[in-house]
Amino acid sequence: MSQATMVPPSKDIVKFAKQFRPAKGEKRSYSRPIENAFSDTLSFLDRDLNKLKGELGDTGSIKQPQSAFVASNLVLDLLRKNSSRWRTSIHKFSGEFVDGRSAQENGWVDIRMDIVFYGSNSAEATRAYEQFRNEIEDQDDWFVKLDEKPTKELPSGDGIIVEGLTIGVDTTKVITGVAKS
Repeated sequence: MSQATMVPPSKDIVKFAKQFRPAKGEKRSYSRPIENAFSDTLSFLDRDLNKLKGELGDTGSIKQPQSAFVASNLVLDLLRKNSSRWRTSIHKFSGEFVDGRSAQENGWVDIRMDIVFYGSNSAEATRAYEQFRNEIEDQDDWFVKLDEKPTKELPSGDGIIVEGLTIGVDTTKVITGVAKS
């Protein structure tokens, strides 16, 4: 694992900081407004941060690849956030990368699942499934597509099952697996 540190700080930062703490007998320079001082400090820090990122391999030229793990977490997190609204049970769950059709397309991850929505009856369970679909489609940060499948009523009558529900997720549109708020 690579590790980068900024010890000691760059010469520019040390030189700049020293002007605010002059040596004994030296006069402090007040010729520049404090806004310029903050701007200079930020530019020095940005430059050093970019240097450290480069040392760690983060050049910005390589995009984060699609991740079935991240896509799974996004879908599951939506279910978790709405657990007070919907009672669900996942019977099967998988994620698979789908390559883009051209060099310009990033592709996406297809999340496939067999999921049960429960309710006091199948109509209530169907409403919960419709709410889930609407919530998925509202995820502008990562939603790509939703391949709807027919539902089947459970033999007990207290829910529905959706087999093979497929949700397309573009994980390159989120930051470290957490959708932008």
